[in-house]
Amino acid sequence: MVRDVREVLKAMGWVEGFNIPVSNSENQRLETEIENFLHQKAEAVVKYEIAKDRLTALQRNEKLLDEEKNTNQSLIQALRVNLDSEILTVRNCENDFSKMKYDMKIMDNEMMSTGGRIKYVQVC
Repeated sequence: MVRDVREVLKAMGWVEGFNIPVSNSENQRLETEIENFLHQKAEAVVKYEIAKDRLTALQRNEKLLDEEKNTNQSLIQALRVNLDSEILTVRNCENDFSKMKYDMKIMDNEMMSTGGRIKYVQVC
C-alpha cells in the first residue's frame, strides 16, 4: 500500500507540485483534503515524537528511582543492624550497672557487718 499521496501522484506522472491537470471542483476539494490530511499527519508525527521522548524520559526516571529506592533500603537495613547493636550494648551496660549496684550493696552490708564485729572485738 502506498503511504504518501505524493508518491501516488509521482507514480501517475505528476511530479510538478500538487496541482492535478484537470482542475475541477471535485479535484480541488480532494487536493485540499489531501493537504489537510498531510498536515494532520505531520502534526500527529510531531505529537508522537514528543510523547515518545517523554516516555523515554519517564522510563529513565523510573530506573533512577528504583536505584535510589534500593540504595535507601540498603541504608535502612544497615541502620537497623547498627541500632540493634546499640540496643544490645545499652542492655549489656544496664546489666553490668545492675550487677555492680548489687555487688556494692553486698559489700556495704559486709562492711557494716564487719564494722560491727570490729567494734564488738574492740569492746571485748
